Amino acid sequence: MIRILLISDSHGISEKELKKIIQSNNADYACHLGDHLLDQTIMESLFTKYVNGNCDLVSSHKQIDWKIIDPTSNQKYNFTLLHGDRPGCYDTNQLIDNLVNLAKTKGNQFILFGHTHIPFFKKIDDVYLINPGSLQMNRLSDVKQSFAILTINNQDVNVDFFKYEPNNL
Repeated sequence: MIRILLISDSHGISEKELKKIIQSNNADYACHLGDHLLDQTIMESLFTKYVNGNCDLVSSHKQIDWKIIDPTSNQKYNFTLLHGDRPGCYDTNQLIDNLVNLAKTKGNQFILFGHTHIPFFKKIDDVYLINPGSLQMNRLSDVKQSFAILTINNQDVNVDFFKYEPNNL
């Protein structure tokens, strides 16, 4: 079983707060999907993988591919991580279509993305699309601040969304 902590759009939440979230969630990996507004060395020290978003000072490192092999099952999982600020990103249907096509082109099962500030989990054409929402301000959601845990256990894929409450960490 693999557990991956997913965070996006933290927009300047401190290194200390991000570290609290990471340490309190007992995940195997921690990923940030952009708009962190932190120095790259801080991001490298906190997260297994991260990408930069449209609000980050560095314009490179916008999209990465990542492979994980589950040590217990030897199952291989392929991911694309990106922020999501690309053509069509404000048209939800077009964004989803573009992300599914991207995953298929790369042969990846998972697209992890941010930018929209909308928590999202859906499987389309054997591609899992996951957006943890925003640690600062979600849109179109009852939960105003969120992050997610992706759990993969062989063919069973689950995403749990959690409300970010800084005072409760």
